[in-house]
Amino acid sequence: MQFDGVTPEPFIAARGRNLLPLKMKTFENCRKAGLHSIVLVPTVVRGVNDQQLGDIVRFAVKNKDIVRGINFQPVSITGRIDRKEREAMRITIPDVANLIEEQTKGMIKAGDFYTCCSTVPLSRVLGPLTGKPGVEFSCHPACGIATYLFIEEDGTVNPITHYVDYNGLVKELNERQKEGTLEGQLLEVVEKYVKDETITDMLQTLFTGPSYDALGKYSRSSILVGSMHFQDAFNFDLQRMERCVIHYGVPAKAGVPGPIIPFCAMNSIHRATVEKALGKPIDSWLKGHRGVSIGPTEVGGIAEKV
Repeated sequence: MQFDGVTPEPFIAARGRNLLPLKMKTFENCRKAGLHSIVLVPTVVRGVNDQQLGDIVRFAVKNKDIVRGINFQPVSITGRIDRKEREAMRITIPDVANLIEEQTKGMIKAGDFYTCCSTVPLSRVLGPLTGKPGVEFSCHPACGIATYLFIEEDGTVNPITHYVDYNGLVKELNERQKEGTLEGQLLEVVEKYVKDETITDMLQTLFTGPSYDALGKYSRSSILVGSMHFQDAFNFDLQRMERCVIHYGVPAKAGVPGPIIPFCAMNSIHRATVEKALGKPIDSWLKGHRGVSIGPTEVGGIAEKV
């Protein structure tokens, strides 16, 4: 769910109107409907909502029964823009991590975040143990960071690094695997680097019998806090694009690159070409989609059903 802040001002500045009441109503509807997997997605713009990152984290913790994560997205600047204005708006992933530390008064430190690709060494170890190939590809280190928050019964909030020495865990797992001494000793190694019994049990289950059910149990007991920065024309990095893990699939057609286009390349380079080659006027599209309702914001300000 797009969620730019906990007061009306960020929505008015970024979206043109106060959407906060609508968001709050949506949370209540999800709660009533039994939905408990909302991910908040704030677009972070310096000078607009960069002082509300800590408040957004606290909002997620307060609503932990339905919120499973936050994905802070530093603004990706598209189209024409004055250089000074662009530089005033620009914010980076390290900025986000440092601001979260500052605004949570050290509850979450910048050092509690790991790059998204930091899980690859663990996959290399667990693949042979489980008999299933681990996922050993990942995005570029500059693409994103994340940590997990656990809420104690007394309301205390701790990042996963409070319980797990991840660097030590991965180092020993790799060393033991090379020595051939890991099989049958996984739980012993996990217990050595994990301080909390509940988290030890969850990790043991994840490591020995990875499944969506095991992952779901882990995810429902925590809140993911991460940040992903989509590129734009002013900070484009070819090495990042070459390791993209989010793609657009497009039909093959003259003048259209593809069929797989990296996300950032699509938005920064190819979108206009693809839309020109594959797009249809709304009237033409509706002829092939009888019975489809069109919302009130795109078609002349009125709801339309064909």
